[in-house]
Amino acid sequence: MVFDLDGTLVDSEPLYRVVDEEFLRAKGIQLSQTDWHDAVGLGGPAFVDLLRERYGLRTTVDEFVAEKDRLYLDYARGRTRAFPRVVALLRYLYVAGYPLAVATNSRRDVMEAVLADAGIECFFTATVAADDVDRPKPAPDLFAEAARRLGVDQQSCLVFDDSLYGVRGAREAGMRVIGLPDATYASGRAEGFDAATLVIDGGPRAIDPAAIIGMFELYGPGRSKATTGIVSLDDRCISWFRSVVYEGARGRDAAMPWRHTDDAYRILVSEFMLQQTQVARVIPKYDRFVDRFPDVRSLADADLQSVLDLWQGLGYNRRGKYLRDAAVALRDWYDCRVPESPQALQTLPGVGEYTAAAIAAFAFRKPVVVLETNIRRAILYHFFPTASNVHDHDVRGIIEYTIDRDDPRRWYYALMDYGSLLSAGVTNPNRNSRHYTRQRSFAGSVRQVRGQIVAALVGHGTMSVESLERAIGPTDSRFAPALEGLERDGIIGRSGGRVSMKE
Repeated sequence: MVFDLDGTLVDSEPLYRVVDEEFLRAKGIQLSQTDWHDAVGLGGPAFVDLLRERYGLRTTVDEFVAEKDRLYLDYARGRTRAFPRVVALLRYLYVAGYPLAVATNSRRDVMEAVLADAGIECFFTATVAADDVDRPKPAPDLFAEAARRLGVDQQSCLVFDDSLYGVRGAREAGMRVIGLPDATYASGRAEGFDAATLVIDGGPRAIDPAAIIGMFELYGPGRSKATTGIVSLDDRCISWFRSVVYEGARGRDAAMPWRHTDDAYRILVSEFMLQQTQVARVIPKYDRFVDRFPDVRSLADADLQSVLDLWQGLGYNRRGKYLRDAAVALRDWYDCRVPESPQALQTLPGVGEYTAAAIAAFAFRKPVVVLETNIRRAILYHFFPTASNVHDHDVRGIIEYTIDRDDPRRWYYALMDYGSLLSAGVTNPNRNSRHYTRQRSFAGSVRQVRGQIVAALVGHGTMSVESLERAIGPTDSRFAPALEGLERDGIIGRSGGRVSMKE
């Protein structure tokens, strides 16, 4: 697959327009709309020829191109954005094992700067710039050189280009072409795009990655070593994904104390605390908790009220009770040692599939499959960019193949951090999961009243039902189910109209 750069991979045409208008205005030239249309996709020499012919420009090609490129790089740095739908297509092609190339009329230094600024250089096996060939587009030289560098026949290549000149050059090279004329920068569907194999009106913004993939049967046999779900993986894809994750997560775990210990008990404590609770809230609570209960035995021997006293502010008091119950089980069944296997860990109260896998990976460096919301987000973002209703067994398959088995602990910490980073920068990919649900608001919930009841009992000891209800204020119909739920969970007990924490 061969991609043009400007206007195909990156939304650079409006940036060029700003720079070109200012640059040409300084030379006393103001292009007509027709001339702007004709200039889209032209390389430097051809653009200079147009200006000489129509506006009497007097300068050498080298001087013109060098000055304009310098101005462009100064202006575009930090402003270059890749088209989101094209990036989704790149991910599909990359994980399917297709060699990808860039063929552009830009000079190499400009091309490399633009690819890096847009964050997409990692996808491409080969790049060809105007200064790599004798003739730029509309000649076929760029495309022929791209095929040579990819090590493929020209006839087997598919080209994506937004300019008429690119379509002509690719067709002359014997390649199939998807033309991407964008009416934003060209007056409608330019004459000549009919030479393309397929034309997508609306340009890169209108690309449907899944439709293109289905059309050209990208997931043919023999393209990968492993196929899971709807994507294919090979060693190159896995290596690339790991490098993206490790680089994206660099330096994000320094403040998390549980990541700097091999103490399985302390890692177990952190996993109970981190369930549905933000890291910033957990850190100070974790430090105080392990200072008070530094090992399994000290926690197992503690009364529930003292445990929940330290738990206040984390929410979900039932987790605090389960943590203490798990410590009791470790004391009574495992001689105060945390077992290594996920199966044994799941025999502990409050330890489900995720928590067991996380403890096995983080405390004992077991290469097990760990799946939680941030990991799911990272996998969906990279391997299912346009899919919907994705089942977790497909996500688990990707996790299984991408684990860094040399250091699963470091890998999963990085993957979680990378998924968390994505939550602030992209539309939530977890919406594409079959298992996605929105967390209910805490304010006004029964869960909020449960927390208020526990806080009151921790602070005052035994209370009558009436005084307890008065202490937490008006709760409408939420008080009774909150009280019943706490009693059912074994956190509180009632006797003779009075309520107290369980021992």
